[in-house]
Amino acid sequence: MNNIATAVSPNSRPLTSDVESEISSERNLIDATNELGEFATFKRVIHAAGLTDTLKGKGPFTVFAPTDEAFAKLPPGKLEELLSPAHNFELRTILNCHIIKGKLSAPELLMASPVKTSLGVSAIFKAKGTNVLINDAATITMKDNEANNGMLHGVDTVLMLDAA
Repeated sequence: MNNIATAVSPNSRPLTSDVESEISSERNLIDATNELGEFATFKRVIHAAGLTDTLKGKGPFTVFAPTDEAFAKLPPGKLEELLSPAHNFELRTILNCHIIKGKLSAPELLMASPVKTSLGVSAIFKAKGTNVLINDAATITMKDNEANNGMLHGVDTVLMLDAA
C-alpha cells in the first residue's frame, strides 16, 4: 500500500559499482536509517504516521530524513503534539515535505531543481560551497545513502509547511 502521493521527478540514476549494488540490494530506506544512526526520532515519527511499510516498499523514493538533532530544534512540545493521534494528518503532511518520488543523488537534485515533493509542493535545491540547501531552510548533512528502494539524505532541519 503506497501512502505517498505521486509526484513528478526525473528517472533514477544507475548504480556506479558492484559494491554499491550489493549494499543497496540488501537494505531499504528504513534499514539505511538503522545503519546510519542519528535517525531514531525520524523512525518514530514515520511509524506514528503509518509510513514505515511505504519506506520499506518498492519505491523508489528520495527521503530527506531529519536527524535527531534536527527534531530537537523544534519548539518545545511540538514533537509530542505531532505524535499525538489528533495531529496525525499534520504529521503526515510534514513528512511528505521530506519525500520525493524517484531516486535522486545530491548532484541530481541540484540539476533537477525545483522538484515536487510527495505533498506536491516545490523544493528548491541550491549549492552553497560543498553543501546542498533545501528551500534555504535545511542543509543536507549526509548525502547519497543508497538503498534498494531509493536514496536517503540526512538533513539538519525539519521542513515545516512554511519552509517547504
